Amino acid sequence: MLAKKNRLPSFLIPILFKQGKKINSKFFTLYFLKNNLSLSRWALTIPNKVEKQAAKRNRIKRWLRESVKVYLKDINSSFDVFILARPGLISKGYTFIKTEVGVILNKAGLLK
Repeated sequence: MLAKKNRLPSFLIPILFKQGKKINSKFFTLYFLKNNLSLSRWALTIPNKVEKQAAKRNRIKRWLRESVKVYLKDINSSFDVFILARPGLISKGYTFIKTEVGVILNKAGLLK
C-alpha cells in the first residue's frame, strides 16, 4: 500500500484527465500533471476489461503498487500521476510489470 501522503485524492482525477499529459504504452496509460507540492501523488486502476475475476485484478494491483514503490524514490517530485492498466497483464509477471512501469515513466520524463 502506498503511504497516504503519496495517494492521489479521487476528486483530483478528473482534473488530471482534463489538464494533464497522457502517455500510452501497450499495457498502460499514464496521465500526469505537475503539482505545487514537494511530493508525488499516485492513483492506480485496473478496470474489469483487464480481468473479470477480482482476485486476479487485485494481484495485478499489488504488483503495480510494488512497482511504483520501487520507482518512487527516483521520480522527479511534484507530480500527480494516474496509471490505467490495459488488458493482457494477467499473463505477465511482476518483473515484466516493473520494467514496463519504468519504461513508461522514463518515456514521460518523470524519472531523474
